[in-house]
Amino acid sequence: MFMSIEYTSGVTIYAVIHDQSNNLWNGSSFEAYNSAHWTSYAIAFTEQGSIGYYSALVPAGIPVGSYSFTAYQQLGGTPATTDTPLGSRNFTVSAPYPTIITVSSLITSLRLLADDGPDSKVVYEEKITRATTPADGSNKIFRLSSIPVVTSSIYITIIGTGATYRTQTGFTLTDAANGIITFVTAPNPGAGSGNGVYADYNYQYFSDEKYLEFLVEGSENLQLSQTPPDPSTVVSGLVPALLQYGLSMFFKARYAQYASRYASTGGQAGHSVEVVGQTYLKAADMAEKRADKLRDDYYKKQGQSLTPAYAGTSILGAQIASQIDPISPPR
Repeated sequence: MFMSIEYTSGVTIYAVIHDQSNNLWNGSSFEAYNSAHWTSYAIAFTEQGSIGYYSALVPAGIPVGSYSFTAYQQLGGTPATTDTPLGSRNFTVSAPYPTIITVSSLITSLRLLADDGPDSKVVYEEKITRATTPADGSNKIFRLSSIPVVTSSIYITIIGTGATYRTQTGFTLTDAANGIITFVTAPNPGAGSGNGVYADYNYQYFSDEKYLEFLVEGSENLQLSQTPPDPSTVVSGLVPALLQYGLSMFFKARYAQYASRYASTGGQAGHSVEVVGQTYLKAADMAEKRADKLRDDYYKKQGQSLTPAYAGTSILGAQIASQIDPISPPR
């Protein structure tokens, strides 16, 4: 959320914020007016270019409520009570503002939109012993089919002659991206009917690194002033648009992933590659259109046109809940 004012170019402008009890924001809380604290009340404005448009972010920590700010032209070297007032405007904080988030928080938010969290997809009783990697007492390395695998989510069940047990010990997930697990002792369940080594585990469609790529690519559509774009510097009003652009990238990547996996088989049981692929592309287009609208609405409110300054901190203004249910690979 910005405070802004239009005035003669090339001057120094700041603002002070009042609550409804006429207390002033001193940088950490509201207090009764004290002329000796005037410099701590002053919030410096920055001019955009030399067009006479001055603005500043509403400070961190301002609680929910209604407020006003008064802009002043600074006449001397520091803010003073004798500076010239330029006018006042009202504004409302509808949520604690700002809430600083990290890139990892953006990735988590995007995963929630994509329904690709650590617990969202589960494989049950996958038989990991195959003709090429039998559990014969010598093989220690096996591969899970759905990747990347969520660390610490694997349960191994060994059904053997005269013994069946389920465990989370005795093996290590040595390569989550490729689903490689390594046993301490090579399993040997025996050759009986139904004997084998089975795995229950969670998996995700993409790694965190891939989600960061989605966010970086999505940032390009925000037309930020820095190159390359950095999603962690997006201001609060643009975060919902950034997440929708990232969601669009996710659906496009799922289309490519699904098509690559099932192109030779005609699709997962009951699914046509072409039909599923078009569903993903349609979802990507819808997310991009939502993002465009969120972005353009933000710029209009700021009196800008696709040329925003970035704040240097990332703020999660809202989470967008619209999505489609992704289609899971076979168990």
